[in-house]
Amino acid sequence: MRRRVAGVLAGALLLTGGCSGGPGGPSDEASAAPAGEPAVSADRARAVLEEWTKRFNKAVDSGAEADLRAATTGPLRDFLVGRARVGGGLPRSERIALHNPVLYVPRQVDRPRWFAVAAVDDVGGAARQVLVVLEQAGPDEAWRAAHLMTFQGRPPELDFDPEGYAIPAEGGSLPTEHTEYLTTGERSTFTPDAFTRAAHQRARGSGTVFRPARHEVRALRTDDGGTLAWYAIEQQRTFAAGDRALPADVRAQLSGSRLRASRVTAVWTWLVIGYAPRQGGGHVLGESVHLSDVRPA
Repeated sequence: MRRRVAGVLAGALLLTGGCSGGPGGPSDEASAAPAGEPAVSADRARAVLEEWTKRFNKAVDSGAEADLRAATTGPLRDFLVGRARVGGGLPRSERIALHNPVLYVPRQVDRPRWFAVAAVDDVGGAARQVLVVLEQAGPDEAWRAAHLMTFQGRPPELDFDPEGYAIPAEGGSLPTEHTEYLTTGERSTFTPDAFTRAAHQRARGSGTVFRPARHEVRALRTDDGGTLAWYAIEQQRTFAAGDRALPADVRAQLSGSRLRASRVTAVWTWLVIGYAPRQGGGHVLGESVHLSDVRPA
């Protein structure tokens, strides 16, 4: 999950935290507190993160679908459950140990409630920065991660209301614009990163289909009036078993005894973090792409 990260997401990330600090928006109007209550209190959010980390690591260790479903939701669930199915489990390198968490808690009216966390992960000894989006479907439900990625660089600064809470934003058209570029190369509303450009070139004329995943986009407003968004894309292509273009990860599934078919459909899930400015086209800050399903066509 940490191999396909590109762009400029998160150096010292990002500010002082969604539950402390003052307004950071471009105007008094932009920083006005929205309706609703904080998704979670600061103290409770830290407890949630600690408890969730234990469940997540348990799920990685077991590789059991039930454990993964207990710890994840949304696109991350698709991502990890699919990986575990096609890979016979998950590598221990997916375990996490989060330190120095910074919380980005928005006010919300409806469920699921959600908030974002930036933290340092030092599993394996090499410190890396990660960004997690946690969701709670109902008041008695467990918190589950809907998005999890490592990142590097520095993103736009976030905006905060007068009480220091991050300001939620509409997901906008980023997933559609990203998918449109991958499909057609259209750049009038979207600026691709190097990985997205390469993916578009590889997909040309291959019958590859890209589409926004069915899950909700999670987004926070930046202090320049733009949007920082977490979303997912699904990539799908059908192959003949003997196709020379068969990717190595798909070929590995056909070489074993678990799947025998003359034609297969492979699905990759993209976890993406993107930025849409107040005016002009959006762009990718980072992505992580993995094979999540191989099935008879």
